[in-house]
Parts: sequence; C-alpha cells; structure tokens
Amino acid sequence: MNGNQKVRSEKAVSRQSEDHNSGNEFSLDVLAILNRRKLLIFLACILGLMVGGAYYLYLPPSYESEAQLLLMQNDSGAMASSVSKGESISEDLLATHMSLLQSKLIVGEALKRGGLTEQPSIIEKLNEKTTATSYVIDNMSVTRGGAGSARDARILTLGFRHSSPEDCQLVVTAIVAEYRMFVESKFKDINEEAVALINKARTELEDQIEKSASKYREFKNTAPILSSVAGGPNIYAQRYDELSAQLSQLQVTIDESKGRLELVKSGLQNLTGSEGRQLEKLALIDERNAERLGILVTVDRGEAQTATFLAQQPQRMAGATAEFSSLLALKAQLKQASKEYGAKHPEVRTLQTQVAEMEDYFKTREATLGTYKDEKPLTPDDVMKAYVSLMENDVLALDKRKLDLEKQIAEAEGGAKTLISVELEDEARLRELTRHEDLYNSVVERLRDINMQQDSTALIQEVIASPELGEKVSPSGPIAAAISLLTTLLAAGSLVLVAELRDHRIRATEDLEGIYDARVLGQIPDFDSTVECRRQVREATRSNSGLSPALFTFHAPQSRVSEIFRGMRTQILFDLSGTNKLLAVTSPNQGDGKSTITANLAISLAKTSKTVLLIDCDMRRPSIHSVFGIANEAGLVEVLRGSRELADVTVDSECEHLSILPTGQIPPDPAEMLTSETFAHLLETLRQKFDYVILDCPPLLPVSDPAIVAPLVDRVLLVTGVNASGIPEAEQCNRILSSVAARLAGIIVNRAGLPSATYGYGYTQYEYQGVPAAKAESV
Repeated sequence: MNGNQKVRSEKAVSRQSEDHNSGNEFSLDVLAILNRRKLLIFLACILGLMVGGAYYLYLPPSYESEAQLLLMQNDSGAMASSVSKGESISEDLLATHMSLLQSKLIVGEALKRGGLTEQPSIIEKLNEKTTATSYVIDNMSVTRGGAGSARDARILTLGFRHSSPEDCQLVVTAIVAEYRMFVESKFKDINEEAVALINKARTELEDQIEKSASKYREFKNTAPILSSVAGGPNIYAQRYDELSAQLSQLQVTIDESKGRLELVKSGLQNLTGSEGRQLEKLALIDERNAERLGILVTVDRGEAQTATFLAQQPQRMAGATAEFSSLLALKAQLKQASKEYGAKHPEVRTLQTQVAEMEDYFKTREATLGTYKDEKPLTPDDVMKAYVSLMENDVLALDKRKLDLEKQIAEAEGGAKTLISVELEDEARLRELTRHEDLYNSVVERLRDINMQQDSTALIQEVIASPELGEKVSPSGPIAAAISLLTTLLAAGSLVLVAELRDHRIRATEDLEGIYDARVLGQIPDFDSTVECRRQVREATRSNSGLSPALFTFHAPQSRVSEIFRGMRTQILFDLSGTNKLLAVTSPNQGDGKSTITANLAISLAKTSKTVLLIDCDMRRPSIHSVFGIANEAGLVEVLRGSRELADVTVDSECEHLSILPTGQIPPDPAEMLTSETFAHLLETLRQKFDYVILDCPPLLPVSDPAIVAPLVDRVLLVTGVNASGIPEAEQCNRILSSVAARLAGIIVNRAGLPSATYGYGYTQYEYQGVPAAKAESV
C-alpha cells in the first residue's frame, strides 16, 4: 500500500468512527434498518406469538401449596425469671434448618408416614431414576424472609409444586409435621446428653479448683515481700529510680570538673614563661575553689590554726590580686618610659617614686598582717600547682562515687526484676484459679437452665401459615407474554442481523464517502422512473436536434436535473483550476450511465464559455459519438497511430464551445495504445489548446484502461450506481484507484431517485456540497 492509499484509508476509518459516534446518525440508521426489515420483524412477531401461545395452551397445569414457619431460640434466662421471650435465630442455624426441610430424611419419612408414596398423581411422575422422595425434593422450594420491609424476618416458606392441588397440600402438611417432630425429639435427646456431660465437667472442675487453690496458698507462703505496703509500688524499682537520678547528676558534675581541669591546664600552658602575665594565672581560679585553696596554702605555711590568721585570711585573699596587679602595671610603665624618654625624664622619675611607694606599702602590710620574715614568698605558680592538685583529687573522688552508685544500681535492678517475676507468677496463679471458678459457675448455671428446659425444646418453631389447597402457578399469562416478547426480540434481532450482514448494498452517500474518502458531488435521478424526466425526454425527442434526449443540460437547461449538473460543475471547477485541466470519468461497471453523465457535464462546462474537449477513451465499447449524433469513422485511435491529424478528427458539437474527439476504429490493443508515449504527449498538447479536457473512460472493474489513464490526468470523477453488491465493488474500485495514486475529484451517484434537500439543488436555492456560498457565487 503506497502513502496516498494509506492516508485515504486512515481518513476513511476516521470518518466512519465519527459517524458511529454521532447519536443522531445512529438513530436514523436504526430507524432505516427497522423500516427495511419490516417483513422480517413481522415474521418474528408471529413466531413469538406462536411460542407464547403454545406455552400457555399446551403446558400441563401446575399447582403450588405453601406453609410458613417462624423460628426462634428459647431464652433460658427469661424462663428462669418467669418472662417469656425469644431470641433471634442465627444465620447459620437458619440455613441449617432450610437444608433440613429439604433433606431426604425428613421428606422420605414424611411421605412414608403419610402414605403419600402411593398417591396416583405422584406415581405417574416416577420412573427408574426418580423416586417419590427425589421427585418431591426436586419440586420443593424453601425460602427465608417475608415480603417488603420484612424481608429479613426469621421465617421459612416451604412450597411444593405438583399437578394435583390436593396432593400439594397433603405433601406440605406431612413435611411440616415430620420436621417439627424431628426437631423436638432431637433437641430433647441433646439436652439429656448435655446434662450428663455437664455433670462430668462440674466434677472435674471441682478437683481442678481445689488443686489450684492449694498451689496458690503454698506459693503465697514462700514468696518474698513484694512491697512495703500490700498492693504498693515495688521498693526495689523505686530505689533503682532514685540511684539512677543521683548517677545522672553525678555524671554532670564529673563532666564539669574534668572540663574545668582541662581548661586550667590549657591556660597555664599558654601562660608559661610570661612574667608579666602571672596575675592572669591566678584569674583561672574559680570562685568556688578560691577559699579552699587559701586554706590549703595557709596550712602549708603553718598558720592555718591561728585565730589571727583566720581572721585576716579574707583580707589577704581579697587584696592580693589587685595590689600585685597594680605593682606589675607600674613596673611595666616604668620600663617602657625609660626606653622612650631616658632615666632622667620627669615622668620616669615619677613612675620610680610610685613603684618605691608601692613596695614600701607591701612591706608595711606584711608586718601588719603578721608575715614572718623567714617565710618564703608565695608565687602564682605555687598557687596554681595547689589548685590543679586540688581539682585532680576532686575528679578522683567523683569517679569513686560513680562506681559506688553503679554497684548499688545493679543490686536494685536485680531485686526489682526478681520481684516483678514473683508478681507475674502470683497474677498467673490467681487468674488460673479465677478462671476455674468462673467456668465452674457457668457449668452450674447451664445445668440449672437445662434442668428447667427438660420438658421444652430449645427452638421455637411455630406454623404461622398452614398449607392450603394448591393454587395454579403455571402456565401463567405474564410468563407467556414474557416468553412471546423474548422470542420475538431474539428472532427479530437474529433475522435482521443476518440480513444486514448479507446485504452489501450502498444505501447512503456516507457509505461511499467513507470507502473512497471523497465527497459525493450529487445524485442523478433515474430518467425512466421520474415523471419530470420522462416528459422532458419526450419534448427533446420531438426536437430537430441530433443530440440524445438524455442530454438535459442542452435540451432543458432550466430543469431540475440541469440544476444538479450545474451544482456538480461548480464543485469540480474548484479542482480544475490553474494547470489542472484534465478530468477522467469512469465507473465500476458497464451500464452505470457514465457516458450520459459525462456528456451532460461536458455541456454544462461549455456553457461557462470555456473551450471543452470531450474524448471518448472507451476503445472497446465507444458511445460518445451516439450520444452526440456524430460519425465514428476516425478519431483518437487514428491520431495515436499517426494516420490522421487531431484537427481532422475533432468534431464541433451543437453545443457552443464543446468539441468531440470520438474513438474511431476499435483497435485490437486498446491498453497498449493508452500506455504509449504518444497518448501522454497528446494529453499535454490538449492541455495547451483547451480550457478543459474530459476523458470518457471504460469501467474500472472489467478492464485496466482507467487505471492506465488515471495517473496521466489531473482529476478522476467516479460515476456509480446503486446495486446489491455495491460495497464489495466500491472497495475493489478504491483499491485500484489507490494503487495508481488517482486523485478523486468526487463521486456522482446515478439512478438514485429525486435528490432530497440534503443533496439536491432546487430552482431558486442552491446547495453545493463542500463549497461555501460566497465561492459558489464567484464560480
């Protein structure tokens, strides 16, 4: 498939998809199908009525009898309190009783006990494979719930269908009676067995309770004290929490002390060898340890025990730092001034005097505070050594305290875990004893309830609707009507579907447009079946013209058919513009009316005052010369052979501006002549001489001539009729045209009846498909 064919196919699929998605078009298609297949639908209705009538008239009558049972469970607690009430039965138990009603046990015993297996109406339904029990079960129905809002009621409805209304009632009555008898006897037997089992369980539980109580008392006597107060908190757990808090606080203190020690050591290392910064070393001592350090230094001097020293110690510590700092500052200023001004400068002498006075003051102060003359001077380095030693001792003491706390925490944790294990064991033993006691109480309570119900059943089953004489259920009028309607729908749908699938006729212009991906330019009515056309043909026959009476565009230019051709001409002229002048006309089959339409279209083009040449390219069955009433002695064949000139064989028609080139003598090889270079050269010559050149070609399906001509012309016009095999033929034509990349100008539908308003063209109002009104007027 070439590119042009692929594009056209994709467009066709898209157009069909859009048509199917349109709700209005779909509705019209359905109505059209129903209208076409009226006979088939009528036959389907007859068939449906016959099937429904046969069901209603010939089906043996069937009757049904029903009974309703109410199911509830007895409430033993209510019986013990002298209050009568019932509990709703569970879903599982309800389903169990539904199966029980349809079981062979109940149904078989009911039929045997009631003597119903010998009923004539039942015997006639039996055979080698069907017993009375199985027949009844097959025709039984058990449903639950009521009607309307009572659909969830605990009610079972038992029904039986049979040919005898009396026997229906007897069977249902027997089954209900057998079911109630079975339930009452089985529940009574169950109660007796339950009493024996419960008494045995009570004896076993009494022994278990005694053993559990004895073990619990022994455990309580040997267990340690769990807490200081019964039911109170675990004392080991409390101790563990307290010690953990102390350890956490101690760890903070240790971290602070170690950090302070590292800070002091780092500071001393940075100040080593700096005489002028001795006071900065003392500044590293924190306030908390200053007093302790002073006491240690004094003890080292031997005066720590004197009252005088203790009284003067705060004064010593308070002024030491400030005084020493002032003296060092003065000495530093003196040294700097001596370098800058010299030893005799007044400012230098003033600083020397101040330093001397400060040293005299220190001597006087030492005498006042009782400093001994043989006492060695205390340096900042000595103080800082003592300070570092003090802090290191503190850290060691704190680490030892931490180890003691961790040991105590481990002991408390072990004690707490031991007590927790004892508590858990105590709770488990107590729960076991309590569980045995509760179970014993339940057994005793259940035994008391069963003893109270010895003469009653645990299940209340009441017949709230007794079986009555069977009512007729089939054949039913509504069911017969439903069968008739369903049969009619199925038969009609099947017949219509088969008919539509086997019908390949083209029924709408949309079908052609979808297949060819080209627009339908117009629809030509059947001249023989249209009154107006027949009248105009008779008038043309009586005229003196040699042209065929079917050329309405010449004989009746104001007719409706001529107006249709003018509308198609307008659309074609949009394609035949500029250098596009060659138009080939073909059709799928012989007899589609192609030549007549081509002649009418050529006349319509000539009436626009344009020069038009109509060539008869059908070298097998030429007909254009007959339509225009001219001789066919020489023509296109002779020109291609070179025996005649074009001007010699071209004939002017009765229509002004229209010339005819007939076929001439029929050749033995028409396809070869059309494929020759002479034919292609002739077309190019005609393109220069005439405004429009129209080629009347043979049909597409029988011969290959149109497929040869199509690539040589500018546009191809397809004339098609309506026939039973239209879709397959149209698809075949489309494949041929696509294979040669033919450029379709449009499609003309012949013998389609009088065009409707959608596709036709009236006398006063013109509707050109695919052409805006403004452009149509300009053409």
